[in-house]
Amino acid sequence: MKRMMNDESGSILTEYGLLLVIVALSLIAVLGLFRNDLIKKFNEIRFEVNGVSVTK
Repeated sequence: MKRMMNDESGSILTEYGLLLVIVALSLIAVLGLFRNDLIKKFNEIRFEVNGVSVTK
């Protein structure tokens, strides 16, 4: 029983999983906060790119 209690294999995977969830939730929160600004900036870039013609 003591050996099972001291066995930590798999705990690292759990920690990485929790870290990944925290990072993903943080990214979603930040993108949500800056949603309107990001949409505005991407629209500005899109309109600028539409005005450019590429010749070969």
